[in-house]
Amino acid sequence: MSRAVISVGCFDLFHRGHVALFSHMRQHGDYICVGVHDSQSMFRNKQVRPFESTRVRANNAKKYADEIFIVKECNPASAVAAQVEKLRKQGFEVAYMRGDDWKDFPGRDFLESANVPIIWHSYTKGVSSTNLRANFWLRFRLIPRKVATKTLELHENFVYKPLRIGLERFADHLPDCLSPNFVTFLSLLTVVPCVMLFSSGNFLLCALFVFIHDMLDRLDGAVAGCWARRGIKRDGRFGAYLDAMCDKCFGGAMLLTTFFYSQTHPLWTFVCLVKFMLHMTLAVVRTQDYFSTGPAAIAASGEGKLATCSENFSLLILSISLSARELFPLFVVALGFEILSIDMALKSLQVKLKSRY
Repeated sequence: MSRAVISVGCFDLFHRGHVALFSHMRQHGDYICVGVHDSQSMFRNKQVRPFESTRVRANNAKKYADEIFIVKECNPASAVAAQVEKLRKQGFEVAYMRGDDWKDFPGRDFLESANVPIIWHSYTKGVSSTNLRANFWLRFRLIPRKVATKTLELHENFVYKPLRIGLERFADHLPDCLSPNFVTFLSLLTVVPCVMLFSSGNFLLCALFVFIHDMLDRLDGAVAGCWARRGIKRDGRFGAYLDAMCDKCFGGAMLLTTFFYSQTHPLWTFVCLVKFMLHMTLAVVRTQDYFSTGPAAIAASGEGKLATCSENFSLLILSISLSARELFPLFVVALGFEILSIDMALKSLQVKLKSRY
């Protein structure tokens, strides 16, 4: 008989301790069912407001679980009871996994009365959401969380997914010899004309090549998906690392070019210096993660994609604004996109650093 393993938690500020729990659940079961406390029940239980919304916390857990259910009561017994009944009707043997740091947890009485065995998971020392909340730099944001979350949703639904679908259809017509890594290198090579054109004052042509770079940067993922559907094997881990490094090389080179251009606004100079330092920091962290022999990294979220997209749009609009010197509002838009890129890059860095706690 197949076994389903249930666990319930808040999963705020997702970290390696949560990943360890899900990995342990997978070792003990064929079907992983995770309950996530909503924001209200989490606040009533812990007297702490969650740093992340219920939707974000559920999506983080969903990457590792087969099923997610939302717990709206302080005591999850009724929600767990409904899941136990449903899973048993589906023919599963049901077990429950809980961290050994809290033996007398809410709902234990029900589990024992329903003959649901409890599997204890060793608490991951040195990491907790409470400690992460206390670390200012791991929760610092430039843009309010609600605004950032809504922006991520809009980017995912109206930019990333539609472009991905269109590019995958295009990639289906490309020959197998055109590898994802080759497309990634092509996207990086566009930095040469971009830097030369911007430095020489050909801003509109520079904007065109920035757009070409952005499309190529998206196309490599579409080609990778096409290869997967065709059953062509590749080192996806290296491909992801190469893509990240090429993005940072392009962004860093373009930011330095605009930084030293005498006619850019001082505010832009400051913002692009901050983003350049973020690029360097992320490059170091990403390289350490790639060569690390430790546990697998947490699955990537959308913040990094939006950070890259926002920077490309920012550079494109900046080039257009410089070509038409009287259009100051365009510069403000470019600055706004770069600030959004900084905020998303910060979040991406925080996710990577939190995975080490």
